[in-house]
Amino acid sequence: MKKLVATMLMGMLVLTGCGQSEKAKLQNEIQSLEKEQKLLKEENKKLKDQRSKLDDQIRAAEDKIQQASSRNEETTDDKPAKDETDKTDKKEDASTQTNGQ
Repeated sequence: MKKLVATMLMGMLVLTGCGQSEKAKLQNEIQSLEKEQKLLKEENKKLKDQRSKLDDQIRAAEDKIQQASSRNEETTDDKPAKDETDKTDKKEDASTQTNGQ
Protein backbone atom coordinates (compact mmCIF):
# COMPACT_ATOMS: atom_id res chain seq x y z
CA MET A 1 0.00 0.00 0.00
CA LYS A 2 2.86 2.34 0.80
CA LYS A 3 4.33 1.58 -2.60
CA LEU A 4 1.03 2.44 -4.26
CA VAL A 5 0.80 5.76 -2.42
CA ALA A 6 4.43 6.54 -3.26
CA THR A 7 3.81 5.68 -6.92
CA MET A 8 0.73 7.90 -6.99
CA LEU A 9 2.65 10.78 -5.41
CA MET A 10 5.47 10.36 -7.93
CA GLY A 11 2.96 10.30 -10.77
CA MET A 12 1.32 13.48 -9.51
CA LEU A 13 4.69 15.22 -9.25
CA VAL A 14 5.60 14.19 -12.79
CA LEU A 15 2.25 15.35 -14.14
CA THR A 16 2.48 18.59 -12.20
CA GLY A 17 5.99 19.19 -13.52
CA CYS A 18 4.88 18.54 -17.08
CA GLY A 19 1.93 20.86 -16.62
CA GLN A 20 4.19 23.63 -15.38
CA SER A 21 6.48 23.42 -18.37
CA GLU A 22 3.49 23.31 -20.73
CA LYS A 23 2.02 26.31 -18.97
CA ALA A 24 5.32 28.17 -19.21
CA LYS A 25 5.61 27.30 -22.90
CA LEU A 26 2.10 28.56 -23.54
CA GLN A 27 2.78 31.78 -21.64
CA ASN A 28 5.96 32.34 -23.64
CA GLU A 29 4.10 31.67 -26.86
CA ILE A 30 1.35 34.10 -25.85
CA GLN A 31 3.92 36.77 -25.06
CA SER A 32 5.71 36.27 -28.36
CA LEU A 33 2.39 36.41 -30.22
CA GLU A 34 1.48 39.63 -28.40
CA LYS A 35 4.82 41.16 -29.38
CA GLU A 36 4.33 40.05 -32.97
CA GLN A 37 0.81 41.49 -32.95
CA LYS A 38 2.15 44.80 -31.67
CA LEU A 39 4.80 44.89 -34.40
CA LEU A 40 2.24 44.02 -37.07
CA LYS A 41 -0.08 46.78 -35.84
CA GLU A 42 2.78 49.29 -36.05
CA GLU A 43 3.66 48.09 -39.54
CA ASN A 44 0.01 48.29 -40.55
CA LYS A 45 -0.16 51.88 -39.30
CA LYS A 46 2.99 52.79 -41.24
CA LEU A 47 1.57 51.20 -44.39
CA LYS A 48 -1.71 53.09 -43.98
CA ASP A 49 0.21 56.36 -43.62
CA GLN A 50 2.28 55.53 -46.69
CA ARG A 51 -0.87 54.65 -48.63
CA SER A 52 -2.43 57.94 -47.63
CA LYS A 53 0.64 59.87 -48.80
CA LEU A 54 0.67 57.99 -52.10
CA ASP A 55 -3.04 58.64 -52.59
CA ASP A 56 -2.41 62.35 -52.08
CA GLN A 57 0.43 62.26 -54.62
CA ILE A 58 -1.80 60.46 -57.11
CA ARG A 59 -4.56 63.04 -56.65
CA ALA A 60 -2.07 65.86 -57.14
CA ALA A 61 -0.73 64.23 -60.31
CA GLU A 62 -4.25 63.69 -61.63
CA ASP A 63 -5.07 67.35 -60.94
CA LYS A 64 -1.95 68.44 -62.84
CA ILE A 65 -2.89 66.20 -65.76
CA GLN A 66 -6.42 67.53 -65.78
CA GLN A 67 -5.19 71.13 -65.70
CA ALA A 68 -2.75 70.43 -68.52
CA SER A 69 -5.41 68.76 -70.63
CA SER A 70 -7.84 71.62 -70.04
CA ARG A 71 -5.12 74.07 -71.11
CA ASN A 72 -4.53 72.00 -74.24
CA GLU A 73 -8.25 72.03 -74.97
CA GLU A 74 -8.32 75.80 -74.59
CA THR A 75 -5.42 76.23 -76.99
CA THR A 76 -6.91 73.81 -79.51
CA ASP A 77 -10.24 75.64 -79.26
CA ASP A 78 -8.45 78.89 -80.13
CA LYS A 79 -6.59 77.40 -83.12
CA PRO A 80 -9.65 76.45 -85.22
CA ALA A 81 -10.98 79.98 -84.88
CA LYS A 82 -7.68 81.34 -86.18
CA ASP A 83 -7.64 78.79 -88.99
CA GLU A 84 -11.15 79.75 -90.04
CA THR A 85 -10.17 83.42 -89.99
CA ASP A 86 -7.12 82.63 -92.12
CA LYS A 87 -9.28 80.72 -94.62
CA THR A 88 -11.74 83.58 -94.81
CA ASP A 89 -8.91 86.06 -95.33
CA LYS A 90 -7.46 83.90 -98.12
CA LYS A 91 -10.83 83.67 -99.84
CA GLU A 92 -11.25 87.43 -99.63
CA ASP A 93 -7.74 87.93 -101.00
CA ALA A 94 -8.45 85.55 -103.86
CA SER A 95 -11.73 87.24 -104.72
CA THR A 96 -10.16 90.71 -104.63
CA GLN A 97 -7.37 89.53 -106.87
CA THR A 98 -9.79 88.13 -109.44
CA ASN A 99 -11.98 91.20 -109.25
CA GLY A 100 -8.98 93.46 -109.54
CA GLN A 101 -7.78 91.85 -112.76
